[in-house]
Amino acid sequence: MSNPQFWTSSPVLIALGGLAAIMILAWDWRVSVPALILIQAGVGQMIVNLYGVPQTWALLYLLVLLLSCAMLSLSVLQIRTKTPAPRLTNWFFRLTLLTLLVIGLAFLDVRVTIPNMSETDSQLFVWLALCAILILAITDNPLDSAFGLLLWFIPVQAVAAVLLPVPPLVAVLGSLQLIVGLACSYLILIDVSARIVRQRPITDVTFPTQGLPGPTIQEAPAWTGLATRFSSLILAFKKRV
Repeated sequence: MSNPQFWTSSPVLIALGGLAAIMILAWDWRVSVPALILIQAGVGQMIVNLYGVPQTWALLYLLVLLLSCAMLSLSVLQIRTKTPAPRLTNWFFRLTLLTLLVIGLAFLDVRVTIPNMSETDSQLFVWLALCAILILAITDNPLDSAFGLLLWFIPVQAVAAVLLPVPPLVAVLGSLQLIVGLACSYLILIDVSARIVRQRPITDVTFPTQGLPGPTIQEAPAWTGLATRFSSLILAFKKRV
């Protein structure tokens, strides 16, 4: 696998691009997590063997992705509600969008060449970035948005490592990815809590009656109290007589 020709072969490039498409079609975190890890590992080995990027940088990117996916997975496993998050699309709609994206790239003959990189690798990174944008465009769920952002980080980190091989830049991008993973894992729990509150049944607990205006009681005038006392005195005098 250290052979550069292996990472420039069409099956490897198609497999890495196909994993991104599988993430969109499956739309399941149990599929997206291993797909992201495989894409990160493949892209990392590609930039190491083809462009001389240090192996430690690729391992650092992979470690950061593993930590981000671990945080997201822990947040998902903490969810105890049986009502899944609503989905804006179905698999047929996502397949249609992917097909239109492939047809558009093929017929428009989009050729984006990144400096110091081959055309095939540039096309792979463009495809990964477009798949990430597509995920962000068709979801409002923090979990799926997190996978779209993590997928978008993979080509950005690879291109930055090739074009600007500076260790501080690697540290900054890794820190940003960790912050995104932590923020999205927190938003997952907040989103679930908000859905539970919205789906609470209408009961007296949901709408407490304390503090609400009740039936008004008219107060008796002061002279009625005096008349009552006077009549009681007359009755007591009659009994004595």
